[in-house]
Amino acid sequence: MKPDTPTEVKVVGVINSLPRRLPVHALSVGHEEFNKQVQRTTMEKMSKNELRIVRLELFSHTIMLNWYLANFVDRRDAEEEDLYYPHSPVQDILWATLHKILEPIFMHFPGKKLREKALRTVMERIHYEDETTRYICLGPVNKVLNMLCCWVEDPNSEAFKLHLPRVHDYLWVAEDGLKMKGYNGSQLWDTAFIVQAIISTNLAEEYGPTLRKVHTYIKNTQILEDCPGDQNKWFRHISKGSWPFSTADHGWPTSDCTAEGLKACLLLSDIAPEIVGEPLDAKRLYDAVNIILSFQNKDGGFPTYELTRSYNWMEIINPSETFGDIILDYPYVECTSAAVEALTLFRKFYPEHRPREIRGCIEKAVAFIQNTQSSDGSWFEI
Repeated sequence: MKPDTPTEVKVVGVINSLPRRLPVHALSVGHEEFNKQVQRTTMEKMSKNELRIVRLELFSHTIMLNWYLANFVDRRDAEEEDLYYPHSPVQDILWATLHKILEPIFMHFPGKKLREKALRTVMERIHYEDETTRYICLGPVNKVLNMLCCWVEDPNSEAFKLHLPRVHDYLWVAEDGLKMKGYNGSQLWDTAFIVQAIISTNLAEEYGPTLRKVHTYIKNTQILEDCPGDQNKWFRHISKGSWPFSTADHGWPTSDCTAEGLKACLLLSDIAPEIVGEPLDAKRLYDAVNIILSFQNKDGGFPTYELTRSYNWMEIINPSETFGDIILDYPYVECTSAAVEALTLFRKFYPEHRPREIRGCIEKAVAFIQNTQSSDGSWFEI
């Protein structure tokens, strides 16, 4: 296999052109894995000279001279210590078949036309992700790969220029040097817990100025609109009324962060406005409840960003090698318990708002938590 044309990169565009109802379609997987797929697809457009420029920036000349011998060129030759999630035999056969049989077809007419269409489609999705997250993107890996894809498309494009200043959202300087964070921060998440901690101490008046500031931040961070365009076309979950993990600019709705943000706002609304400021409008609280209800899977559990869309056996084609269980957005006990707590608290403040739906959601969520408890009484995130 040539290192310039990794098999996964060559075929993802074709897979994305398959009917959406198929479970192997990229849009059936979790958005974190989907973003990586579309980025790999676009990077196959890089010329040998562009690849050389990127490699020269990333690696020493010694590694460049030995590029074809380096372990990371062929994933099958990776060190055992680096293989947290090795390729399955099914996956090795699949990549080899696609590389030897299908790739030549899609590199020449008429298959090349379909390949070009697929590349245009994935670039549209990259730009959509960039624009809806103000060029922060879902996470740091998606961020730098999206930026690279925009550079491949046009080094002088407006999209690439808008990417550059937002690199700093992920950087921080530690004692041992410059590092890149795993997210652009955890601002909302931390702030919501701080509010709950302070209020639980009955020291709200003493910490009044602090609570007023964080109350303002939480209100300003709530996402007030769904992503633009057709949600079904972009396979995006609704986001109106939710809270993200970090900032409003990031914009990705998260189930447990929405629950914690809702809990914080409800608790703050029970304190005099002279101390913590005006409470969040009831309509915005209703929007938060609506999206929490929408996050629940059929099994009663809550995922992180979106509903679980496909089947567990899809993990057979997980190509990451460094992460397991990433193809889908699975339900988690932590997200589910946060939703139960938030909805239970909301019922105390607004007992007349969608009582039957909220009760049914809580009952299903509790059943999910009970069913996932281990025999020793503990819970392991699934």
